[in-house]
Amino acid sequence: SVVKAAPESVQVNLASAFGEDLWKELDVGHVLFDSGKGLERIGEFAGWVSAQAALMPLKMAAMGAKIGAKSVGMGVKMNEEALKIGTELTGAMENARMKALNEQVALGAKAAEEAAKVSLAFTNGFARAFAR
Repeated sequence: SVVKAAPESVQVNLASAFGEDLWKELDVGHVLFDSGKGLERIGEFAGWVSAQAALMPLKMAAMGAKIGAKSVGMGVKMNEEALKIGTELTGAMENARMKALNEQVALGAKAAEEAAKVSLAFTNGFARAFAR
């Protein structure tokens, strides 16, 4: 009844730990167990242990599939977060690049304006010098 009462994830381990011949040593043919729904007959203990042992690979495969599905889900979520962060960084970099480009254009325009003033002053100076 201890094995049957244990959580499903450890029942097989407990049954295996007690050994296949435990029911013979106890001289028990049937075991009654109260799972909260009243007494229920487990049946031949050895048969129950054998059935649980036979189901172990299936249970382990199901658990592995469940864990694998959770891992895939976590991977998808992590990839979505990475994509979001990457998009934000790309946007920030593009904004910084555009700001730098705008500053460069503004400085180029200012330099061209100043160069035009110098050129005009130089030309006006020559014109006045030769006009006298």
